[in-house]
Amino acid sequence: MLARALRNDPDFIYEFVRNNVNTVWMFGLQKGAVGAIVDKSGTPFDQAHLMVELLRQAGHTSAAYRVGTITLNGTQFQQWTGITNAVAACQLLSSGGIPATINGSTNILSCSSLSGSVTTVVLAHIWVSVSIGGSGPFLFDPSFKPYDFTTGINLNSVAGLTTGEAMTQSGTGMTSGTASGVTYRASLGMGELYDLIEGYA
Repeated sequence: MLARALRNDPDFIYEFVRNNVNTVWMFGLQKGAVGAIVDKSGTPFDQAHLMVELLRQAGHTSAAYRVGTITLNGTQFQQWTGITNAVAACQLLSSGGIPATINGSTNILSCSSLSGSVTTVVLAHIWVSVSIGGSGPFLFDPSFKPYDFTTGINLNSVAGLTTGEAMTQSGTGMTSGTASGVTYRASLGMGELYDLIEGYA
């Protein structure tokens, strides 16, 4: 039914999987096709499984898996994962059991041997092969999703906030003391605090 909704078109099927299922960094099939749809996430194997199943439902019986390695430069790896640090890349891949070589180092079980930035990553991977209209086979990789990562902003500096300023303003005219052994504060400067908040707005 989903394949029919996607017009049985291999490009639409590829775009559906690529755009609707986030990548989970683990090796092998974990959730399968249905789990990837339900959770909107899955390993590259789960995503390939989903795409192959949809292609076969769409009548593309030649749909098959291709397993091998892919080589990414530092920029491509960063666009996919958001990671530029070689140790962090090693920790991501090794914790998911993904066979990989980072900056030429094959020992990713000991990430301490790495340092600096990611320059190259070679990792075990899976993608999809299908013949379309008697041509092909064409290769699709629905799990490779490059993103544009942007640096966050400093809300304090952008909003012009000063640490402790609200407390200072509310303390204007405040009285405090102890009554029956209990500390109290009264007559908070609500007008001053309100003016401060209005100024921020």
